[in-house]
Amino acid sequence: MRLAHLLFMSGHQLFRHGVVDAEWHHVWARMISRGQLEAYAPFFRAPLYPWLLGLSYRLFGSGPWTGRLLSLLVSLVGVAAFHRLCLRWTGRQRALLISLAWALWGTAVFYSCELLITPLYTTLLILVMLCVARREYAGSALLLGLASIARPSALLLAPMLPLFHGRLPGLRELVAFLLPICVVFSFNALAGDPGTL
Repeated sequence: MRLAHLLFMSGHQLFRHGVVDAEWHHVWARMISRGQLEAYAPFFRAPLYPWLLGLSYRLFGSGPWTGRLLSLLVSLVGVAAFHRLCLRWTGRQRALLISLAWALWGTAVFYSCELLITPLYTTLLILVMLCVARREYAGSALLLGLASIARPSALLLAPMLPLFHGRLPGLRELVAFLLPICVVFSFNALAGDPGTL
């Protein structure tokens, strides 16, 4: 369904010319693909998605298909992770039905082919929940740290991890969570704004 949507959109003018945020992500990613990792630092928006988009541009070119295929791939990883998560809570048939409902939800299908943060952010949060369900504290901490540099509102979930895991984080979990955040903080500090997390 998502691939069909991508193919349908490929014939539309908006496929080649992004609107507002999508175009801005494209411009930022092109700068990153040319080696300007510090572009727009200090960041007023979390840079993980533009960094990943820039890496994909560097590897595969900055044409209209590259970023959209990246979003499609990330969204499909999210669907697969959601299915794995559902399997932990219910039987195979229900997990399949619930996962299909998520996979076919119109809004998620639409976002799966856009140059927007939503597929990455949603997939990271699903992966956090999957790691929590598997009792992988360091994994959930790292993924939540990555989600935080995709969309900082993920930081609001940080106090929930100890509750879900039943213990306070150890050094390993703290390092895993803080590492991505410290990378972005370092870019901000080097750009002259150490007060911006």
